[in-house]
Amino acid sequence: MAVTMADITKLRKMTGAGMMDCKNALTEAEGDYDKAMEIIRKKGQAVAAKRSERDASEGCVLAKTTGEYAVVIALKCETDFVAQNADFVKLTQDILDLAVANKCKTLDEVKALPMGNGTVQDAVVDRSGITGEKMELDGYMTVEGASTAVYNHMNRNGLCTIVAFNKNVDEQLAKQVAMQIAAMNPIAIDEDGVSEEVKEKEIAVAIEKTKAEQVQKAVEAALKKANINPAHVDSEEHMESNMAKGWNIDPAAFAGLVAEDVKLRQRTIAIQLLNEIVQRSPVGNPELWAINATAVQYNKAVGEWNESLYADPANLTKTGRLRKKVRVNDSMDIRRPAEYRAGTFRASHFVSIGEPNHSVPTEPDPRGTMTFLNGKNIIDQAPAYSVIYIQSNLPYSVPLENGHSTQAPTGVYAVSFNGVIQAYK
Repeated sequence: MAVTMADITKLRKMTGAGMMDCKNALTEAEGDYDKAMEIIRKKGQAVAAKRSERDASEGCVLAKTTGEYAVVIALKCETDFVAQNADFVKLTQDILDLAVANKCKTLDEVKALPMGNGTVQDAVVDRSGITGEKMELDGYMTVEGASTAVYNHMNRNGLCTIVAFNKNVDEQLAKQVAMQIAAMNPIAIDEDGVSEEVKEKEIAVAIEKTKAEQVQKAVEAALKKANINPAHVDSEEHMESNMAKGWNIDPAAFAGLVAEDVKLRQRTIAIQLLNEIVQRSPVGNPELWAINATAVQYNKAVGEWNESLYADPANLTKTGRLRKKVRVNDSMDIRRPAEYRAGTFRASHFVSIGEPNHSVPTEPDPRGTMTFLNGKNIIDQAPAYSVIYIQSNLPYSVPLENGHSTQAPTGVYAVSFNGVIQAYK
């Protein structure tokens, strides 16, 4: 039986599977949608079994409250790319809604809930077959009280908290408590909730810290009595060097040398950081523009369809190429918005001393040369111990920092900062 594009599209909408998977399933099932769906489901089971030993360290975490009842759940996967996918987030939300509606107490109860043509667990397995990644439900918890609150940190679906109160609490106050829990990760509500083991460990740490501080103070006091600057004896090498000099350096001069060293070091680090930020900045990414979302999806679908045609020998010439009348030669152009100027983000990194600079660029800088040189000139004037700001004030800086661009999938500022810090430890 010949499989049409309409058949493939229909099955794709029903299952969410790729075009090739839908075509192959329909061909094997001879056009029977129920059988085709079962074939796709079995593929998901095979993928899940094959990748069972993989580490699912990414995922989507969501929370929901009905007032007196709150739930948090996590659907885990292998990569951040899948975790941010809209269909993956929707599946997590649908499972959460089911769990709340049925007031499930355990994760096993959630997995057994009916969903689609099977259970929640079946839906997770099916999704695993579509993405090719290991997926698993994890981290299911509930709370109940006179009132409850939930918090989704920065709405990134990566950190959520739920909290229950024994009486009705103002909504804003409840949210602030939930935010505080996310920020501090407390081990207990009050002292009574802290185990004796934890108390003993913390006391032991405090004692050792106090001993070290007291020893340090005693050493410094003894050095001062001997008219020796403690800064001159921070190491054996330093002691020998200064003893050879006869301890004749003026304290003010010594302080000046320290300040000069600090100034040079902070300027070097700041310049290197600025260079990293500029070089890591994306310069245009047409596929991210909303105007092109449909075009990208359409072109991908056409490509998948043409690729599927190779499976039928009747579609091929003697040389193994697709026949002209068989191949779909259609595509949608990737367009550039009229207001787009490549290099605007690269030009947006402003440097300032002492206080932030909230400027935005008036001209793009695709190469980043002027942006770097202007920032370097400011850094070169920074006095010792000053605060140096490097920032971008464009509205889309945050999405870019969160990995929205394929040119900078790990962001720009954070990865630059971490790299430079490691280099200058």
